[in-house]
Amino acid sequence: MNGDYTNEYGGSGSGSRRHGGHTNGTGNYGNEDYNNEPQGTRRPGGYGGLGSPELSTSRAGLYTQARPPDLERRRAHRRSRSRSAPGERDATKQIEEILEYIQREWAFMTEDKCVPVQVALQLLDDSSIGLASRANEFRTTHRQLQDALRATVNENSMGFSSSIGAFHQIQSSIQISHERVRSLRESLVEAKSNLSSAKPEWQNLAAASHNYASMLGTLHTMEQVQEVPEKLEANISEKHFLSAVDLLRNALNMIRKSEMEDIGALADTKVYLSNQEHSLTDILIEELHNHLYLKSPYCEDRWTHYSRIGRETSANAVLSEGGTRQLYDFLDQLDTSVAMSQDASRNPESDTFVYIQLLVESLNKLGRLTEAVDSIEQRLPVELFKVVGRSDAEVQQRHPNTSNKVNSNKTGVDTSLNNPTKYVVLGDLLDVLYAKFEAIAEAHRAFHEVVVGVSKRESNDREDQNLLRGFKELWKLYQSEMRSLLHDYLSTGGDTASRTNHGLASEANIFRYQRDKNKKTTFKLDMVDSQSTDLKLDREEIATTWQKFVPGLVSLGDGAVSAAGSNGGPLDSSAAGHKLLVEPSVFNIGCLLPPSMKFLNRLKEIVPSNTDIVVESLSSFLNDFLINVFHPQLEETLTEFCSQSFIQHDAFQADSLWPQYAQKPIFGGTVKFFNTVQAFCKMLDELTHDQLFTQLIITQMNTYYEKCNTWYKSLVTRAQYESDGRQLKAAASLAEVGDVCGFVTSLREASAGEETRLLAQEPSKLITALSSRQLSESDLISDRKSLNQLCLLFSSMTWLSTKLSQLRKISEKATDSANRRNSSMVPIKRTLTTALLEDAQDDSRIAYLPLSSESAGYFDGIVDAYQELADVVLRTLHLEARCDIFFRLAMSVKGSYLLSQLADSPDEDILALVDDVRAFDQEMKHSLQPTEYRFVTRGSSAFADEVLVHCISTRIGSMNAAGSDHLLLNARVLYHNFLNVEPEADFPRFFAALRAFDQGSDSIMAMSRQNNQPRFSLSEIKTLLTLSYSEIIEGADKERANTTKRALNEKIGQLESLSQR
Repeated sequence: MNGDYTNEYGGSGSGSRRHGGHTNGTGNYGNEDYNNEPQGTRRPGGYGGLGSPELSTSRAGLYTQARPPDLERRRAHRRSRSRSAPGERDATKQIEEILEYIQREWAFMTEDKCVPVQVALQLLDDSSIGLASRANEFRTTHRQLQDALRATVNENSMGFSSSIGAFHQIQSSIQISHERVRSLRESLVEAKSNLSSAKPEWQNLAAASHNYASMLGTLHTMEQVQEVPEKLEANISEKHFLSAVDLLRNALNMIRKSEMEDIGALADTKVYLSNQEHSLTDILIEELHNHLYLKSPYCEDRWTHYSRIGRETSANAVLSEGGTRQLYDFLDQLDTSVAMSQDASRNPESDTFVYIQLLVESLNKLGRLTEAVDSIEQRLPVELFKVVGRSDAEVQQRHPNTSNKVNSNKTGVDTSLNNPTKYVVLGDLLDVLYAKFEAIAEAHRAFHEVVVGVSKRESNDREDQNLLRGFKELWKLYQSEMRSLLHDYLSTGGDTASRTNHGLASEANIFRYQRDKNKKTTFKLDMVDSQSTDLKLDREEIATTWQKFVPGLVSLGDGAVSAAGSNGGPLDSSAAGHKLLVEPSVFNIGCLLPPSMKFLNRLKEIVPSNTDIVVESLSSFLNDFLINVFHPQLEETLTEFCSQSFIQHDAFQADSLWPQYAQKPIFGGTVKFFNTVQAFCKMLDELTHDQLFTQLIITQMNTYYEKCNTWYKSLVTRAQYESDGRQLKAAASLAEVGDVCGFVTSLREASAGEETRLLAQEPSKLITALSSRQLSESDLISDRKSLNQLCLLFSSMTWLSTKLSQLRKISEKATDSANRRNSSMVPIKRTLTTALLEDAQDDSRIAYLPLSSESAGYFDGIVDAYQELADVVLRTLHLEARCDIFFRLAMSVKGSYLLSQLADSPDEDILALVDDVRAFDQEMKHSLQPTEYRFVTRGSSAFADEVLVHCISTRIGSMNAAGSDHLLLNARVLYHNFLNVEPEADFPRFFAALRAFDQGSDSIMAMSRQNNQPRFSLSEIKTLLTLSYSEIIEGADKERANTTKRALNEKIGQLESLSQR
């Protein structure tokens, strides 16, 4: 292939080529003179021999004179390019196709291991393994490749010709440079030899030169130092603190050099720079506090997003595009392994977290980072206190009327159980305050992480623990502020006009804090006369000093002075307390704890991992607060509220608004008690379902039951004790225990058919029980007021038991910390966090008392006790009606009714009984439900009928017709009055007995027949038969009396014989 290449271009490879070819030496194209040169006598720069210098120089000069000017050559080159552009594209395409073909068909020849001789032999080999069959294809490919190369060379010949002139220029420049280097080397050798000789005048010149250089350097340094104040002030005013710190440090390093110490012209500058070092530190620390505690206007959007106002206005300044906290994005991008550089083109305060990093880096460069951490720790309580004060002021401006009500309330204690306005104000306050606390925590987290990174960078990946204590101190103060907040709005004693910023131990009784009235009034800035001349002069002096020494703080200083003068009231003073916005009350716990727990939950997302804070225990202090502090106060307050249900003068009087609560009158104290229990249940349902709190309500329910039971005892206790020890009145005694109690209970629970049968049996049982007692006036509950009280007690207990049953709810989340403590178990595992967040409900929900299975048993027992007391009262009323009838009728019946003439009016006892029945009926009808009224009054006329018959058979010894008529008169009066009580009232047996008495002994004897109605007993018939003969037997005629006695005995014998059949 090489042979073909040489033959085709007309040369043997010695360097002489035909016109249009290329040489192997100089690369000259189109010049036939070079073809006549002998081999080895080439121009300089060729690949052949250099020849003699003279010949090279001569030929170079001839060539330089003969070559055309650059302008003509460039024009010829452009013409050549314009003419050959299509061909160039064709040649390029042609060579690319040939190369692709070779790569595809002859790829083995392009490899490094290809041996040309071996390939040539293969092309001559006619065997099956040879390539002779492809020899023609090889020659064709070779010829096409040569054609493509020739076209390429022809198209680029002008470019090659143009490079010849440039090459010789470069070669000439190199030769000139060689000559200059040789001359410089000779000069250096000569200078070295001259310097080696000792000449004193040269040493003096060198020393003077050095002094002059030093003086020039000092003057240059002075010029630089003089320019520092202006540049420094500009950087501080523009808040380019990194540049300012670098500038200040460099200036201080320059001015503190030994050669600069004795320059008097720099004395003022030294003082200025030293002051600026302290001033810049103060500025950086102050700027850091402005962004840590949201005092900068650029921080406004950072906390409003976490508040309800921010959520309503969709302020997303603290959220990234992905919906996460911007803090997280900042921490993900934070790289403290290298020092931060400030971008002067953007506002440094636009991103708070980046600005905090800028300030920390600046303080670190200034060597004041430890001082900044100490300052933050020292000012942390005051700054947080001011944040709370500003939050109070913001909420107070939105709710001015509420604050006025607090000021007008002298006691400062909220006695209302439900005050929606108060809850709105408290919710607004906590919403604003906790939103700011969360934003402050984010800023402290950013500060913490930057400090950690800087500390590791400066200490070879070792953390300086002295710089990492800030966040833990923040958490301690958050706890203190939250305890103080809970204390102030839950406390019901002490000064409520303002709250103090003091720490509080968890075991202390925070609700008994009393303000020292003898303590001197704390100075407040609002006492200062802002128009005072001295004050104005002092302000001007301060402003001048700031302008002179701290120009970057001038605007801040003016604002601080004005703020101190205008807002220096109690809300902005750390020595004074925060002003309360609503009255303190234990019921505020429902508004205070849920936001507090939500805040603590969000705070867990911010707490850094390399602190001593255990994230899971963030809410433990609130658990301790509830158990150890809030529980005693709740018990005291609940007892106080519930005691008002039975100690007030109208506690056991009918509530004036009873129609709003019940269908019948109930006690006002019962209404108050239930409202109290309901309010506390609603409050407890918002807290953790700890049975320690539930037990307080159950205890008060039991206490109220005891008070109501005591009240019942006072109504039914006899005024004078009997010798047999009986203390209760007859009806109450029978209603509590015994056969009569069980019988009346069965009557109360009986069905309609069973009730009729029991009502028929009741008179005989009651008459038997009452006959065994010596009833007196003191056994009766005759006072209408007492009857009214019993009716109210029954209605109240029934209503209360029903209402309390509606509060019953078995909670799956119930816990019992009291049992856990008693059993030496670990503290409550189910914290307030889960309880409050899981149980979040709306304010309109129904109140329930969260119970466990065990406490539900106690609760049910007390509710049953209320119902049992109501049943006892109802049985007492039922039996009281019968006792009064029995006593009055027994008192009205005399031993002898042998009257000479008919009486004109009934007996006084009958009239008294009529009055009692009428009053009793009116009271029952007014105070009881129809069902209970029917139970109390039904059967009373039947009982009166039986008592009258009983009195005839047991109390009357003799009676004539006039006496019978008198008894009939008494009975008729009673009958007509009982018709008002029972429309079906009747005295069938009594009227039948008197009728048989009037008709004589035969009619009485007929009463003994089995089919006779109503039925009478044998003793009753004997008594009537005896009474029918009593007038004659007790008459003056003894003979007739004896005859009558014999007839009576015969009749009695007949009765006995009839009864035995």
